[in-house]
Amino acid sequence: MRILKLAICATCLLAFSTLPLKAQYQGLQLPGFTGLQAGTQPQLPGYYVVMPLFYDYHDISIYGAQGNNVLKDATVGINVITLPTFAVVTPFNILGGNYGASFTEYIANGRVDVAAQNFKRSSSYSYRDIYVQPATLGWHLKRADVTNEMLAAMDWLPTLAGMVGASNLVPKDRPIDGVDASAFMLGKSITTGRDSYMFFGPDGELMSVKWKIYKTILRYSEGLDEPIVKPQFPMTYDLSSHPHEDWNLFSTKLTNGWMFAPVFRLILQYEASVKKYPNIKPGEEFKGY
Repeated sequence: MRILKLAICATCLLAFSTLPLKAQYQGLQLPGFTGLQAGTQPQLPGYYVVMPLFYDYHDISIYGAQGNNVLKDATVGINVITLPTFAVVTPFNILGGNYGASFTEYIANGRVDVAAQNFKRSSSYSYRDIYVQPATLGWHLKRADVTNEMLAAMDWLPTLAGMVGASNLVPKDRPIDGVDASAFMLGKSITTGRDSYMFFGPDGELMSVKWKIYKTILRYSEGLDEPIVKPQFPMTYDLSSHPHEDWNLFSTKLTNGWMFAPVFRLILQYEASVKKYPNIKPGEEFKGY
């Protein structure tokens, strides 16, 4: 069985290594094959690849077959590394849908640590499994298109003005934070022109920054009657694979340091803008800059 797995692996790697591959840029999931967007396909026919990913799954309890907690204060975990995932979407149609396929390999280790029982076991990384999806069909209908583009409340002023041909009426004597997404709303563009957004708290201070598919939390609060908390390190999340913000990449992957560069660049740009053009206070008679 192991020889068969290795033969399949080698054949797929050899086949894909001779093809021009398209980089997967829509987050950590490969649309259409596994993960959050299973059941869809990449929009364009071609060959796709997702680079290796690292997952750290862990819990502090051991559960029985009925879901009951049989042992507390235990550390149970598994680290999973996906080797490059390869996928293909062909122009060949079956019942009107594009035919596609995918191939993924996994290596993993496991660990169990029960301090109260002085029990500790772990296994080293080893080849675990092959995931082959031999056939997918994707119907790329215009009415089924889904977008993850950002559009903020502040964008409506320039956007609505652009949609009715009145962009000349948008004030020119002050900076407008919103972007004109009228081309996107009218179906003339696939992007809104916005790739970032800042969230501010009730005290007017920055809480978090969303850049593309990533969200960096600088401060947070669990509720209106709860205090604002500043974590020891900024918390980062990949919203394409974890929209519920369950997995803090800073504590589970430690490969996200590069994400702070665009985030802090946005913060510096905002601070420079506010310094040059101070915010207009409520009720203030604005006389221009």
